[in-house]
Amino acid sequence: METPKVRDIMIPVSEYVVIEERGSLTDAFVALEDFCRDKCKAKPHRDVLVTRDGKVVAKLTMLDVLKALEPRYEHVQTERFQGRTLTAELVDKLIREYGLWADPTAALCRKAGNCSIADVMHLPEAAEFVDEDDTVEHALHRYILGVHQPLLVQKDGDVIGVLRLGDVFDFLRTKMTECAAG
Repeated sequence: METPKVRDIMIPVSEYVVIEERGSLTDAFVALEDFCRDKCKAKPHRDVLVTRDGKVVAKLTMLDVLKALEPRYEHVQTERFQGRTLTAELVDKLIREYGLWADPTAALCRKAGNCSIADVMHLPEAAEFVDEDDTVEHALHRYILGVHQPLLVQKDGDVIGVLRLGDVFDFLRTKMTECAAG
């Protein structure tokens, strides 16, 4: 059996949610909602690709959105907790100490409308890109080692697709059940 390549399981950019960087966070939510209502019933997208002049330059993930909606996370000094277990007591203490998510949910709409994509988007680092010809195992190593999800798939320096951890897992699960069946 040939070693599976990233291109075999990636989602092409043409099948992904894409928004211009000059939009707002609300625009991103509307684009996700519209896209998923029309095209992705079984496995909805939760991330958005961000473009500038028609080229993918960034991504907007669930984690980016949640941090944008609660900007006080920037003040949490995570290095204080390196190597420690995040117990329920410690998390409760941090929530109280920093006032995390203290605003009513109704304020989220106002926050989302005021957040620009450019201020919230995640500019990917080199480790967040894979080549379409890379093996699925190569991409899997990046996920296990903690790369900001999803991975962006490149061909000749242009982003052509997205590789989500869930899709890699589904691919591996399918292969394992095929092996077990015999």
